[in-house]
Amino acid sequence: MATSGLSFFLSFLSVQNRLWLFLLCGIAICSSPVRSLAQESAHSSGWVVIPIDEYRDLHARAYPAEHEAEPPSVDATLTRVDYDLRSNGEIATGRADLTVD
Repeated sequence: MATSGLSFFLSFLSVQNRLWLFLLCGIAICSSPVRSLAQESAHSSGWVVIPIDEYRDLHARAYPAEHEAEPPSVDATLTRVDYDLRSNGEIATGRADLTVD
């Protein structure tokens, strides 16, 4: 005759110990959903959850990568300016040719 492990274990316990065991198991089973509900209510209404790709995009826009430094300016000399300007009231229009060495 085959017996299950639980019935074999219970055969060694007194009636009073069996009652305590069933009571503790019942309390454990009944309290587990209560604990899981309490954990979810710990979040305030100010929480926002976004996908990781959207977070990375927002982070990249907030903290852009540093660009390479521009090359140093080149020394140059303005040697000649040819211009033809016409004045029309407060506005001047025309053309200017610059020679840079």
